[in-house]
Amino acid sequence: MRLVTPIHAHLAERGLQPDCHLVDAGYATAREVVTARRMHKVNLMGPILASTSWQTRDGGFSQADFAVDWVNRQVTCANGAISSRWIEDRSQEGTAVVRARFPTASCRPCKSREQCTRSNSKGDVGPSDHPPPTSGV
Repeated sequence: MRLVTPIHAHLAERGLQPDCHLVDAGYATAREVVTARRMHKVNLMGPILASTSWQTRDGGFSQADFAVDWVNRQVTCANGAISSRWIEDRSQEGTAVVRARFPTASCRPCKSREQCTRSNSKGDVGPSDHPPPTSGV
């Protein structure tokens, strides 16, 4: 539910946007924090929800365990394998995401595979809603 951006736009139309906007859990997503600052110069503050992925719940690798090299368009897994494909895509919600594919020769025999993916065929990770940095790596 993306309510913060329309609220800030409505307040901006009236010249009433705050410098700081305190919100409850669920409203301060990474996307909303960046958008509020970039579009309306509002510091959005509130608890960001923890990841709910199966990897986080079951002790597997999360997106934080992968190093993303935005400049070279590569991802390195927790065990050092480097992705072979970089696919820019959209999530089901329409958000820009990057999907990295790892070579089968590196991924399939990996002893940590169960912590990384449940896929039986491909070494895919993603989606990632982490945007590339504006400059550098």
